[in-house]
Amino acid sequence: MKAVKHCGTFMECMANSIKMLLLVAVCTIGTAALGYAIFEDYAWYQNIEWAVQSVTSTGYGNYPAQTIGGSLWSSIVMLWGVIVILSLIVAVFVEAFRKDEHKLTDAEQDWQANALITIAQAQGLVLPEYPDSSKEK
Repeated sequence: MKAVKHCGTFMECMANSIKMLLLVAVCTIGTAALGYAIFEDYAWYQNIEWAVQSVTSTGYGNYPAQTIGGSLWSSIVMLWGVIVILSLIVAVFVEAFRKDEHKLTDAEQDWQANALITIAQAQGLVLPEYPDSSKEK
């Protein structure tokens, strides 16, 4: 699965990626809070606070696990936060930079077109005309 959909500019890639990261973060925190509520006897808002702290590896220790199930769930959530969320963040930036670096500037595109024409003329080839969309309108 690609982390970033095809996008035009670096900023478009980042905007799409941030939406995806927020969706993953909200789902992760919601699932973590629900799981913690199964094992531990805290209020719903405390479970959400615990989930945010655990997924982001902050871990203030305000709501420690009192059961073995809560401890195991805490370990899973912390590993998920470190491995998955961090991996997604890195993938987002790598993909956005990679897409941006492969774009040619106008000057580079002109140089390539002129080089192709020069090579074709040297070989005695005739290149077909490129349709100009502005003339059709």
